Amino acid sequence: MPDIESSRCPNCGASINSDSGTCTYCGSKLKNKTDKKEISTEEYIKEEVNKIPVRKSRIKPLIISLVVVFVIVGILAIMISYGSRNSEAGKSAEKDSSISSKTPQDNGEYGPISFNFPYNIGFSSIVDGNYDIFVVEKRTSKPVNLTENSNADDIGICFSYDNKKIACASGEKDLLSACILNTGGSDFQKIKENGENSEWPYSFSADGKLVSFVTLKNDKTGIYSFNFENKKITKLFSSKESENCPTFSPDESKLLFNSNKDGDFEIFLLDLKSAKALQLTDNDADDISPCFSPDGERIIYSSNMDGDYEIYSIDLNGEESIQLTDSSYDETMPAISPDGEYIAFVSDKNQSFSSIYIMKADGSDIKKLTDSNYEETQPFFGK
Repeated sequence: MPDIESSRCPNCGASINSDSGTCTYCGSKLKNKTDKKEISTEEYIKEEVNKIPVRKSRIKPLIISLVVVFVIVGILAIMISYGSRNSEAGKSAEKDSSISSKTPQDNGEYGPISFNFPYNIGFSSIVDGNYDIFVVEKRTSKPVNLTENSNADDIGICFSYDNKKIACASGEKDLLSACILNTGGSDFQKIKENGENSEWPYSFSADGKLVSFVTLKNDKTGIYSFNFENKKITKLFSSKESENCPTFSPDESKLLFNSNKDGDFEIFLLDLKSAKALQLTDNDADDISPCFSPDGERIIYSSNMDGDYEIYSIDLNGEESIQLTDSSYDETMPAISPDGEYIAFVSDKNQSFSSIYIMKADGSDIKKLTDSNYEETQPFFGK
């Protein structure tokens, strides 16, 4: 499997420019993990020894003793750090292996998941060279590929409230079209011809009449909705900056989105009647991928305010912040189940690829959804 770590944006799932580290779609910047250079103990000692100024006739025994002590302390620090990292990795591997004893599939198919789940859950995964849409139905325990006959990337999905439709972005490279298909995989079609602009759908309205999507034009994004009944496209919000992740509230009166108008991504709440946007977060971090709780009273999102991306929860005033995950990895793209009891998210704890995990809404009982070595992104719940 190709190594595509950090090749997808934690905010929208689009591709990352390998030179700038910036998302080619929404402008998010992904933390560069390739700058970390690990060296062996032998190389470390050699580097430290080479830094010692050698003066054959003037080095006193005391200075030599201090240098030896310094090198020994350095070696011990490296050994302790290395042992700690191995211990953490071992615990993570042990935890993941306890979830499922199945062997990862190598033929482009998923094996059964190891636990029962009361809701459909969809996600995008790259198993044969491009992203396809997979759905785990509550009546089965095996992810089913809905777009395996497509040569394009099919990514970024959401279910309609009646569980009959799925919206996704489909295309090649960075020219994506907003598309709709049935939950069984049939009747795959574009919402409209998009020309040279990429489009990315995010959420259905509760009545199923609208789907929100983002259009990329002239390196800027705007938020729109598509009406399935009259085929009308309406601009919901647009500025000189980039807006992403538009999500309808359960009562259809508001729209969540994030914007980088102040230099980093913050979360906003748009009143669809008055067209006024309330800024909910204000910090020096990127606050991304917001979604509503089923009752519309809280917002789940991802933020790198502590260095790594973690999952947080706030109320509709941007207050009462609760941190739900706390690890040394990136946890992004949260999605909440219809009953509000579970949260699915993407984590890179496997380091060479990202995977879907599920936890309880309070951050406990984290489980890996599949026992695979495939890159996975954009989880979303159905009923």
